[in-house]
Amino acid sequence: MVRKPIDSLHESQYNACSNMYNGPRAQEVSMAVLTPDEVARKIRMSPATVRRYIRDGDLPAKKVGGEWRVDSQALATFIGTLPDQAGPKIQIIAVANQKGGVGKTTSAVALAAGLADLGQRTLFIDLDPQGGGTGWLGFDSTQRYLSLGDIMKDAAKSQTDPDLTPAIVRIEENLDLVPAHINMTGLDLEIGGTMEREWILHEVVTAVAGRYDKIILDLPPTLTLLAVSGLLAADTVIIPQIPDAVSVQGLGQLADTLKHLRRMKERRGETLTVLGVVLTQVRAGTNHHRQYRQFIGDFCTASGIPFLSAPTEEERTDPRFVEIPQAIGVPDARGLGIPLSRYRKAAEASAAYRHLAQLLIPVEALHV
Repeated sequence: MVRKPIDSLHESQYNACSNMYNGPRAQEVSMAVLTPDEVARKIRMSPATVRRYIRDGDLPAKKVGGEWRVDSQALATFIGTLPDQAGPKIQIIAVANQKGGVGKTTSAVALAAGLADLGQRTLFIDLDPQGGGTGWLGFDSTQRYLSLGDIMKDAAKSQTDPDLTPAIVRIEENLDLVPAHINMTGLDLEIGGTMEREWILHEVVTAVAGRYDKIILDLPPTLTLLAVSGLLAADTVIIPQIPDAVSVQGLGQLADTLKHLRRMKERRGETLTVLGVVLTQVRAGTNHHRQYRQFIGDFCTASGIPFLSAPTEEERTDPRFVEIPQAIGVPDARGLGIPLSRYRKAAEASAAYRHLAQLLIPVEALHV
């Protein structure tokens, strides 16, 4: 079925908002007046996209004190005109953050396993030479094997179309792996003279994309060729983030990087959608995390980055948002080779990762 795309509004957004405006809360919000940022949070859309709809006249709004204001009834009418329209295809998902220790690999592995459990044909590609995700998925690295680095080097030297197939390992039903290897640390130098080397991974991944519903790219926490290549290969980015001051510095650096790479992809007629920042290792109810949740939410709003987690303590139970609570069993799960989305001893974190996986599936279903 072919459907007409419309920026970043997809059917799950429509359903969520339709329920809000037609359900029991309809009277409660009927007289609300919202800022563009509040609209963006409600319908999980980039604030920049909301403002563009306002400027183009698609979403009625009035200026009050120099800022646009949207009546909730006008928003409901706007959403109601889009029930049959689909949003961007979310298939190749980069899990990225330039700061280490934020739960990036934990999230990438848990998301891949969660998607597989939900029946999605999933490929996990480990771009981190440390191979954390490779080991977590139970891959036996004691034998010689082809890594992603081997395939990229071969693609750089060969004049034939790249083929990722020899490096793909079946982990279980619906879950395949392309493992990492420590020798990938020298990849920048080994293919440094290759023209457009940052696009090699894009070609490699695109060649196998038709076999899978979702491809998860676990990026290294440093801005190397592998990280840049992963972002250019992806169509969507999820940013795990812990609520503290030091980690926010890495978020700012990543936001700048994404702006530059988005322009590179646009010149090729492609898009790079930031699905949003998701908070990890959250200790709900503590003043420290409450403070930085609000701070990160404000930073995302100012930077035009969607915030997948609740911007306030009061909204934490809203099903439109997801955050990953702190789980003391992460080292145990890693040692046992059990993704956190399946680890019963970390039930709250497990449920949160399954919820994150579920949020991705309706978008893909529109493109079958």
